[in-house]
Amino acid sequence: MVDILDTAALRRFDLKIRFDYLQPEQARELLRRHCWALGLGEPCMRSLYALRKLHTLTPGDFTVVARRSRLTAVHSAEAFVAALKEECRLKDGERPEIGFAVA
Repeated sequence: MVDILDTAALRRFDLKIRFDYLQPEQARELLRRHCWALGLGEPCMRSLYALRKLHTLTPGDFTVVARRSRLTAVHSAEAFVAALKEECRLKDGERPEIGFAVA
């Protein structure tokens, strides 16, 4: 939200750090790590391809899906990517799918 602050306010911050969305290789590595941690095995090419289409991913999205898997189990890398897609849709202002709970 740096864009909405005036220059006088910005000068009061010693550090200004920009966090951008994940690069495709970063997202792929996070998916692999989460799949390993959840015992889902290595993601298939279809899951990796679907992941590559998600341009607004952050590490927090992966954390949310992993935490939610404690409540509703994620049984595959494909399901993990589908949940990530829903997280991206919420960021884009779309309504959640039926059966998708927002807490």
